[in-house]
Amino acid sequence: MKRPTDAQTSVLTIIAYKYPDRPHYEWTGNMLEKTDDYVLVHGQAGRRLVHHTRGQTFTYATQSLEYYPLNAPFTVNIDFDADGTSYHCNVCLPPRLDGDTLSFVDLDLDYVRDLAGTWQVVDRDEFLVNQRTFAYPIRLIEQAEAALTDLIKRVTEGRFPFDGFLAQQVTRLSQSVSRPPE
Repeated sequence: MKRPTDAQTSVLTIIAYKYPDRPHYEWTGNMLEKTDDYVLVHGQAGRRLVHHTRGQTFTYATQSLEYYPLNAPFTVNIDFDADGTSYHCNVCLPPRLDGDTLSFVDLDLDYVRDLAGTWQVVDRDEFLVNQRTFAYPIRLIEQAEAALTDLIKRVTEGRFPFDGFLAQQVTRLSQSVSRPPE
């Protein structure tokens, strides 16, 4: 893994598309770290998410740590507050960073962990419907299924970034935000 580059805190616009190129979600976050392999983003409490598919905007009360590998087909969003942490991992085409925009194509399948620590696959039904509706190529379907299998293995085997790396980042963010100004 490459060392972090100088990631001056900069605001990124994150755009999630649905296959092949339909805008789905859009929000902003502060880039914490950028390496050749991944980007880490901090979402402030009160951030707004534009849900293009539903034509609505949502405001989030929790903070988030977002992990975007630039060479792997998943993303990780960790929402955290005083009640605990929950994880939402998207199976997707590998995220791309272009200037101050980070984007990815969401392939419907998600692996999530609730506040109690229980992991489960969700949105398989959406994946099946969208395969037909949007004519997913067979190769894309196979890649998405393989990516989900690999993601589950990463989590259960404690492989990066699920080896404590993300938990350490959440702890660091929690402490820096809750620390009173000097």
